[in-house]
Amino acid sequence: MAVCKDKSRGKWYITFKVSNPDGTRRTVNIKKSEWSFKGEGKVSLAYMKSIEGQEIDAWYKKQRFASRRGEDIALGELCESYFKSLEVAKRAKATIYMQRLIAKNYLYKAMKEDAPVSKCFAPEQIEAYKAGIAEKGISPSSTNQKYIFLRSLIEYGRRIKKVDPDVAMDAVDLLQNVPENNVREERKNYFYDPANDAKAFFATFAEKDREWLIAFQCMLYGGFRISEFLALKYESFDFDGCSVLVRAQIDHSGKEIPMTKGKAARKVVLPPWLIEKLKSHAESQSLSNGDYMFQGKSGNPISHTNFRRVMNIHLEMAKLPHITSHGLRHTCASMLIEAGVPVVAVQKQLGHSSMQTTMQYYVHDTKAEAEAMFAKIGSPIF
Repeated sequence: MAVCKDKSRGKWYITFKVSNPDGTRRTVNIKKSEWSFKGEGKVSLAYMKSIEGQEIDAWYKKQRFASRRGEDIALGELCESYFKSLEVAKRAKATIYMQRLIAKNYLYKAMKEDAPVSKCFAPEQIEAYKAGIAEKGISPSSTNQKYIFLRSLIEYGRRIKKVDPDVAMDAVDLLQNVPENNVREERKNYFYDPANDAKAFFATFAEKDREWLIAFQCMLYGGFRISEFLALKYESFDFDGCSVLVRAQIDHSGKEIPMTKGKAARKVVLPPWLIEKLKSHAESQSLSNGDYMFQGKSGNPISHTNFRRVMNIHLEMAKLPHITSHGLRHTCASMLIEAGVPVVAVQKQLGHSSMQTTMQYYVHDTKAEAEAMFAKIGSPIF
């Protein structure tokens, strides 16, 4: 064994011979990018000699692990195996879905989905994964969720002998949780900049997603509860009067439930341009009385889960903070109040029995409100 120079690359490398199963011998060269003998960050020959033995031992250890591991698999295959293990363990579907999103939006951007696992989880790849998360500017708690996902994935790979134990240990050390505030931040379940955030959200829908686009526009501008929206039927709409009657709800099991507690049908007004879109949608789908306005292939209403799934995907695509479907209702009220619509009219649109509810939950600190409050102060004086 010896330490040699690769003059063309300006790097040291360690070379030694090993025996093959057939009795022949072959030469092995260990090369690392940080072993430079010139320029900034160069290392000395004495240093290379001091680590020569441990580097060769580490090489043999990896070879023994590889022989036990058997055939290598792709990173995407490891992820699918991990997700299936969560399903077997009966983890919540929402949890598995969110972890799939993390893999798609962060992991596969730092490491190729089809890359062999033996070539993944190097320190520079872990740092690329962390950098991709940092670029999003998300909260410490959301950052830690993504760190926990990758730590769990790597630990799973180690258990099934697809990830080298040493690689796993180094990777996990780089994925320690970031500090979180002791006081939990108040979660804003609405678009902070309603007009621009809504525009960015709607821009993520392609032409093939036109039905979903109209559905989310209807949810936002109508201020519906998700259960009310899913229950809307063709005959509920008055296209000439630019309004719709809310008569029922769809629960999480998909069952239609009429309005309870003596509540009468609520009239919700919609903007004319949206009514035209809804009318065109109904005609293209050949809808008639008894048909749900937005439905799946079987004719049943869209499920709560499917609506939430599509919404989460497009919020991620628009790089907007996560809000729930109810957040669209909050945003509707904020937009109406910002536009100067009387609170009593907003209360009627949303179906609140008390004006106090409307004021308590829907007068939000929006960006426009903040700008208006400080417009007269002018530029900072310091």
